[in-house]
Amino acid sequence: MKKDSKNKIAASYADAMYEAARAAKAQAEVLADVETLKKALQDDSQIVKMLANPLWKTEAKKEAVSEIGKHFGFSTVTVNSLRVAADNNRLNLLPEILARYTSLFYAANNIAEVSVTSAARLKAEQDGRLKQALEKWLQKKVVIKYTIKPEILGGLLIECGSMMFDDSVKGKLEKLELLMKGDK
Repeated sequence: MKKDSKNKIAASYADAMYEAARAAKAQAEVLADVETLKKALQDDSQIVKMLANPLWKTEAKKEAVSEIGKHFGFSTVTVNSLRVAADNNRLNLLPEILARYTSLFYAANNIAEVSVTSAARLKAEQDGRLKQALEKWLQKKVVIKYTIKPEILGGLLIECGSMMFDDSVKGKLEKLELLMKGDK
């Protein structure tokens, strides 16, 4: 299946999930379920492979997602959405569906997702000041996803949508090297 086609199918399931959550006034509850499920998939990448296995019967997959829902205490909307995806053999698209749901929720609630890369974990005070500054700059609520990469040496690399701000030591050294070489 082509990537574009795959994304369109995943988007239709996420859109339906969001509409069901909106109708039940449970968008935030479903978002919490989605974040829990994304974390579980990140912790064990075999879950999607198992749920997408074509040799496993559809009823067994539906029962499995119901059990996962019970285990984590998911809302009815989340469990029903997962069961519909299982019924249509679309659980292989689960990561894309979950990511799209999160994007829909953020867009509807004026929230920006910002990726921040740092050399080390920020202290709570630094995190608070960064979040405040980003919210003021973007004029939105902000959800920050952190990545630790010691190779940037220090500073921060901040990405939000198509915007990127590189204040890392590595980035500054690379710019300095280009200036010294005379390449602009």
